Amino acid sequence: METASAVNTTTNETIPLVAFSTNGGFNYYVDELGSAPLFNCCDSANGSENGEDFLFWNGSSSGAKDSGPIWYKSSLGVLLAVPEWEAAATAVTLSIIIVLTLVGNAMVIMSVFTYRPLRSPPNFFIVSLAVADMTVALLVLPLNVAYSILGRWVLGKIVCEFWLTSDVLCCTGKIWIYIS
Repeated sequence: METASAVNTTTNETIPLVAFSTNGGFNYYVDELGSAPLFNCCDSANGSENGEDFLFWNGSSSGAKDSGPIWYKSSLGVLLAVPEWEAAATAVTLSIIIVLTLVGNAMVIMSVFTYRPLRSPPNFFIVSLAVADMTVALLVLPLNVAYSILGRWVLGKIVCEFWLTSDVLCCTGKIWIYIS
């Protein structure tokens, strides 16, 4: 089995990697724990031009300078698809959107059920849309935040299938509510 290593260009820390498959001449590498593919092999000449902390394969079999994504190592030791500052900004922004979605839709539901003149059939459609939005905010968006920041799925097949099913189910439900 072919092995390689990733190098943190800031700390010069080496992370051992193992090749597990070949696709069109490019090897895909995983860390020693066998998690999802980290990156394709790329040339060690693909160094940091702006001093950012990122990882690259320190060997070359293809001669390509950018045959795969760049992975950034966070201060917590997690490989990210984006620089740490961007990951933090993305997490905060998307978390605020999730909280606002939950609070806003909860207020819509409470207003319809607590204020008697709002209890009419058209408003119950609005309540059902609010419930559908809340399920998206609870079941889909948090996992999407993790996927967006990490750039790969690390939560296993069952959670992935649950996430995809919830996404399709909730969004399809909202569409059916819109057209009814």
